[in-house]
Amino acid sequence: MKENANPQSNAIGLQAVAAMKDHTDTTNARKAHKKKKRRKKRKHRSKTHEEQDPVENAPTEKDTTPSNDDSKNGDKDAE
Repeated sequence: MKENANPQSNAIGLQAVAAMKDHTDTTNARKAHKKKKRRKKRKHRSKTHEEQDPVENAPTEKDTTPSNDDSKNGDKDAE
């Protein structure tokens, strides 16, 4: 009998429960979306890493020459 004593408070309680359920649903949906994006990024990152050929991307002789090389600077009379 005590629950029916104030029907307005009962309605407010039901509204709060409904609002909390709605909030939980949107939170879970947002978390699931973030998780899906992270998974997709991780999968893409690992795929691009596998495609790289270590021999192809190794530095060549031109890349390893020092930057103060005279032939690069165009100083032909320095030799």
